[in-house]
Amino acid sequence: MTASRYAGVLKAPSQRSSTDEGRVSVTYANGSAEVQKGGFLFFGSSPKPGPGSTVFVPRKDPSEEGFDVGQFVTGLVSVLASLTTVIVVLAR
Repeated sequence: MTASRYAGVLKAPSQRSSTDEGRVSVTYANGSAEVQKGGFLFFGSSPKPGPGSTVFVPRKDPSEEGFDVGQFVTGLVSVLASLTTVIVVLAR
């Protein structure tokens, strides 16, 4: 089992959105460490923890929130509705 699979299994459902599974790291029993490497599309490498290894899954930084499509669409619809209202009022 890879480190990212361990991270998915060990987390409580309420914590799934607050963890950064792209930065999983493993510290092996001999003291060496390995970080998950991103890849192209589905090809990447995830460390395979062995006996005595520690899997570390960091939390996401709240200031690094991604693009919110719902908020963008809401804002866009609001602007378009206001613009349509102004055009209709000026056309009369």
